[in-house]
Amino acid sequence: DKGKLLNDIDLQPLVLQVGQRPYPVARADLQQMLLEAFPGQVHLKAQCIGVEQTGDNATALFADGRSVSADLIVGADGIRSTVREYVLGETIAPRYAGYVNVNGLVAANPDLADVSTWVIYVGEHKRDSMMPVGGDRFYFFFDLPLPEKAQPHPDGIRAELETTFEGWCQPVQNLIAAIEPGQTNRLPIRDVGPLERFARDRIVLLGDAAHTTTPDLGQGGCQAMEDAIVLARCLQTTTISVIDALKRYEAERVPRTGKLVLRARQRTDDIHGKDPVVTQKWYEQLASEPPEAVTGAIAKVILGGPLH
Repeated sequence: DKGKLLNDIDLQPLVLQVGQRPYPVARADLQQMLLEAFPGQVHLKAQCIGVEQTGDNATALFADGRSVSADLIVGADGIRSTVREYVLGETIAPRYAGYVNVNGLVAANPDLADVSTWVIYVGEHKRDSMMPVGGDRFYFFFDLPLPEKAQPHPDGIRAELETTFEGWCQPVQNLIAAIEPGQTNRLPIRDVGPLERFARDRIVLLGDAAHTTTPDLGQGGCQAMEDAIVLARCLQTTTISVIDALKRYEAERVPRTGKLVLRARQRTDDIHGKDPVVTQKWYEQLASEPPEAVTGAIAKVILGGPLH
């Protein structure tokens, strides 16, 4: 029903179950925190076009003609990874998930949502969400189920959202009016995986290069950070070899990330109208599902990782 509150979930039971408070942070802010904490030097605008290795080192080749050799290479080069092609010996085409995601940041405002509440609007196989993050801002997203080759609206993102979400409630209309199109992302959502291997001798995959998930479980960035923790741990604790460490990392991460790729893919299909009957049942489930079932499902993902 239009305007009906389907559920209201207190996250405090989740906090008590996992022993951690949620800390919503904008991705750009998180990247800046990591950059400031990193003791080494980061070289930007360095496009890796290939990798190669000998028995005792690995080499990354760059578009500007440079090459860098090291004990190992971590390919964290995203959904269209060059390193993944080397590790697998084949090219894996990302799979379109059936919708476009529009996201960005806006100033927090009670005309949009309560500044301490994460709100999600659902209907017509679409979604709109606002979540408070640092700096008195909301992170927002819109999900637009569209054919893969659908072109952006000729009049821009705001016009596309006004058309797609016509008739939705006033806070959604207020958000559309508040966005800054030049600072708003429009991304066709794709995924990759599950893969059977992440490592080839001294070259290893991490993050989206290894397991691009749809964002419907909120696990893309989380799993990349878990990868980094497990990889560092394996490198620190093995007394055999770098190659052995990468095999141990692969053995631990392939099963967990593969399951999450598939779970996210299924959730994407369920809530974005791949089968309208299934999506309608999901709306009904939202209205009847006890809050502890929702927080319990989130806790299961958190506690299944290396930080529990």
